[in-house]
Amino acid sequence: MTVSVRFQLGGHRAVDWTSGNPVLLDREFAAETDTGKFKLGDGVTAWAALPYQAFWSRWGRITGNLADQADLGALAGRSTVNGNDWSGADLPVTHGGTGASSAAAARSNLGALGTADKGTANGVASLGADGKVPVAQLQPLDLSQVNLTGSYTLTLADRGKHLYFGANSGNTVTIPPNASVAFPIGAQILVVNNGGGAQTIAQGSGVKLFGSGGVKNYGLPSGSAATLIKVGSDNWFIFGTNLS
Repeated sequence: MTVSVRFQLGGHRAVDWTSGNPVLLDREFAAETDTGKFKLGDGVTAWAALPYQAFWSRWGRITGNLADQADLGALAGRSTVNGNDWSGADLPVTHGGTGASSAAAARSNLGALGTADKGTANGVASLGADGKVPVAQLQPLDLSQVNLTGSYTLTLADRGKHLYFGANSGNTVTIPPNASVAFPIGAQILVVNNGGGAQTIAQGSGVKLFGSGGVKNYGLPSGSAATLIKVGSDNWFIFGTNLS
């Protein structure tokens, strides 16, 4: 390859340029060989008074030392950047970003919790130094109470609770078919009878209630309790005290 025209910028160490302090020709470039900086002459101003020339990048004007760059500092201070042009727009979650301009909003968008939210009533705990959940952060396993005063058909809201008859008798608790109320397999409900007489736990249409006495409706005498657990689509099991 033949190069017909080549040119080279004048170059000296910074200290030599400063001590010589020449006046560069108008539009003459000259570089400091030890710093990589360069200046552009105007035919009038001596070297020491000439400003260093800026580099331009896709992020803005770069002048002097990188540590002193206002443009780069502003870029580094942005809370969000766009994946294509670094314009500062929020990068959506679908494109690998957080879709947010703050840490709190990012955690919310990503479904994460902040430190202050851990171990509280939301049920999320943080591990201790031993890798275990501290006892203080464990949630109680209390069974909420549903007071009953008459016959009743189970609802999804009863899952994990106890149904309580406190003063009456002769009522029926009906287990509905899966087509009506789709309890998940393993759902448990406690029935407590502290009323004046027996209550009945009955099979709804198509429901089979298994127990020690076979598949049938079960009587729950006063002063007794029984647990219902779903074991199949329309199959439930009952166990407790004094069932009949």
